[in-house]
Amino acid sequence: MDALRRFLWTNFGATLNRKTVIISSLILLIILCALLFTITHLSVFLILTLLTSTIGGLIVFGSSYRAIDWALSDKEKRQQIEEETALKQLRDRAREKHFQH
Repeated sequence: MDALRRFLWTNFGATLNRKTVIISSLILLIILCALLFTITHLSVFLILTLLTSTIGGLIVFGSSYRAIDWALSDKEKRQQIEEETALKQLRDRAREKHFQH
């Protein structure tokens, strides 16, 4: 698990938290449902492919701004991004602990 977290952070600037896992699981579920539907209804394959790729493209484009910013930044900017991400994670964890009790 630590290797996966390290890989995501160093290559994409993404963290493996509950929000990321939920969004990734939903995207994977949608893709699997699309494939199952495609296998059973071959005549609607083109429309389904267009819809799925459009939705997937929008999700990827909308969520990749942090990774693009990370990849194009210098050391100082990366440190600033790390600090912002760490503060956001601390706030999220504090909020989760507050609602768990």
